[in-house]
Amino acid sequence: MKPIVVFGPLLAVALLLSGCGGQPATDAQDDANEALSGAVLKADEPAQTGNDCEAACTNYVNKCLTLVPGADETLFQQGRDSCMDVCVEWTSEKADCIATAASCEPMTDVCGL
Repeated sequence: MKPIVVFGPLLAVALLLSGCGGQPATDAQDDANEALSGAVLKADEPAQTGNDCEAACTNYVNKCLTLVPGADETLFQQGRDSCMDVCVEWTSEKADCIATAASCEPMTDVCGL
């Protein structure tokens, strides 16, 4: 089965399915997300562009894609690659907003992801 890359229009569906902004995560989910976040940070880093794409895309993967049930390293890498492809067209303000968002919800509501 081919993994689904969650970015752009599919982000809202992924957030809805994952319960982003809904009920708080369980301790098991928190432990799983923490373990996955460490794995994501160890992935090969693409070259950084003029704005802060590296930080923005890392935050996107860690705060949004880790909420997708059953997500794995392949999904994280595809999401990161997809993010890096579109991030080069973002303003520095948008990239900084996404890079510093405290959770996934502000990335869409405030930053315009």
